Amino acid sequence: MVVTVRVDLGKLKRQRSEFGDGVLVLLADCRDPLAAEIVGEVADFGFASGEFKDLSPMKAGVAPSPAGPVFVLEPAPPQLWAWLEELARRLEARGLAGTLTAATPAKYEPWFDSRPPDAWIGAAAFYPGWHFHETPRWAWDDQVGRDVPRQAAQWCSQDAERAFFHAGVLCQVEPADLPSVISVATKHVGLTQAYGGGPEPKRVRSINFNERGFAGCLINNDTLSLTEQVEAVRGLFGWHPELMSHAFVRRFYLSADPQFIGSKEFGTFPVSPAKWSSPRNTHLIDRLVLDAHAIQLLTTSHLERAHNLDAWTITPIAADRYLVTTPDLDAWLTGRTPDPELLAQARHDFGKMIATPELLAELK
Repeated sequence: MVVTVRVDLGKLKRQRSEFGDGVLVLLADCRDPLAAEIVGEVADFGFASGEFKDLSPMKAGVAPSPAGPVFVLEPAPPQLWAWLEELARRLEARGLAGTLTAATPAKYEPWFDSRPPDAWIGAAAFYPGWHFHETPRWAWDDQVGRDVPRQAAQWCSQDAERAFFHAGVLCQVEPADLPSVISVATKHVGLTQAYGGGPEPKRVRSINFNERGFAGCLINNDTLSLTEQVEAVRGLFGWHPELMSHAFVRRFYLSADPQFIGSKEFGTFPVSPAKWSSPRNTHLIDRLVLDAHAIQLLTTSHLERAHNLDAWTITPIAADRYLVTTPDLDAWLTGRTPDPELLAQARHDFGKMIATPELLAELK
């Protein structure tokens, strides 16, 4: 058997020629369980001194992914080709086989800012057992870590001209390549994009993750009706609902993560999203919600705090997990904001499951 690591130069050449601040490097088709460790040991050559001095291979970020170890090179050096070829030789000498490919960084474009606040239908979910602040953020060694990013990547790349991936590494990939690089999702904390497609796309999907156990998806598709877009984002409720503490559907701006909801987002919440989902309060998300929403995944502990849900449809979808939906989605999602009276009645219906500063102080 011939052991070889080859460099895929064509992949980078097909993408943007400007490298910007970083390159995401994937050792594809490598099944050696020790590959990430070996890459971490080998990939820092030439940075302390020599021709690659002052560059950083983000050694701590080397991680296994379904497609092979992934790491980040920051910033992308002018001598990238020479570095990749030398890395291939060093990895081959350690007995690895595979193909080194890379995704070039994407420039930020003002396309997001040109969309009105009511342009996105989105779903957000919270996983109480997803404590990446307590483990290495690339340690995809549990069920959520393995399956949710894979499912999200597949969802994001379906019927999309442009697929956005929010995590912590700025990189560009084609939608079809998204599953191969999804393991970078919790490498950093921050808002970044990975995307493929041309300007002013008509069919866009977006996903984002963070180390606090959050997963979200957004859709902006001029070719679909409101009902079809809602049905699309409802796919999130199938990403292991038994492991979610809470999930909901609403309109968003830029990101489905409530932490990023700002002045451009419609409506106000009874409590600051930052306080509701802060590390000190995340254990309360399985009994409190940020607000009333048209579609929500709730637990028994949520429902026990409700005032009156007779007007809502409650459907069990997993053990101790219920999908609670309004009978009139159009009234909630057609306009930029729900009707104020409708929202007020819904908040009354959900009662003490809606987080307030007083409830947070009482329960924490």
